[in-house]
Amino acid sequence: MIKSISFQKEFISLIKSGKKTVTRRIKTNLKESDICYFKANRNGIKEGYIKILRINEQLLRNGILGHATIKDDIEEIGKEGIYSITPLIDFMTIWDKLNKEGYEWADNPEVYRIEFKYLGENPELLK
Repeated sequence: MIKSISFQKEFISLIKSGKKTVTRRIKTNLKESDICYFKANRNGIKEGYIKILRINEQLLRNGILGHATIKDDIEEIGKEGIYSITPLIDFMTIWDKLNKEGYEWADNPEVYRIEFKYLGENPELLK
């Protein structure tokens, strides 16, 4: 059975264009090399398929802000699909909107950083 993962609707086009290649989750049942379909929100339709390249555990803030330079931190936020004048503030806002008490930015929870590659919309190509 193929697994699924859901994303906010505004990130679907960024995944399909290859600009969003990372997501962070509190829990996951995904494993490296899994191929899964993705959808917009929990009840959305299948939008396409991704392959899980890497998964590692990290503290949320360390994974976002733990790089050698601010440029590298901003690049990591870009992999999350955040391209704006205030990328860190926008990432924090989205994170806190999606995650409940105990898992907010200020709590610095342990998360799974999931790196993936967009494969396309046609499941026949996956064979």
